Amino acid sequence: MSTYRLLVGPDGQVAIPDSLPGQIVTVTVEDVKRVDERQELTLATAETEEEKNAVKQEILEMAGRLRELLKDELPIDHGRELYGDDGLPR
Repeated sequence: MSTYRLLVGPDGQVAIPDSLPGQIVTVTVEDVKRVDERQELTLATAETEEEKNAVKQEILEMAGRLRELLKDELPIDHGRELYGDDGLPR
């Protein structure tokens, strides 16, 4: 099964790329406002390798900014919360 994002032209017609006569096509019509609300590009919605690389780069940049903000914080010792002074779980 293939998924296509189609835009209805001004004449009301839609062209389906790489379709063949006899194929069954299922169409879901979305409200234009719902499509516009999804402006945020994610790894799940990225369609091309270029878009995926852009999302990955954005994630790395956000991580760098967060790392810079937290550089003066003490490291979190998760073991202190999980284990007592005797080394056994609390």
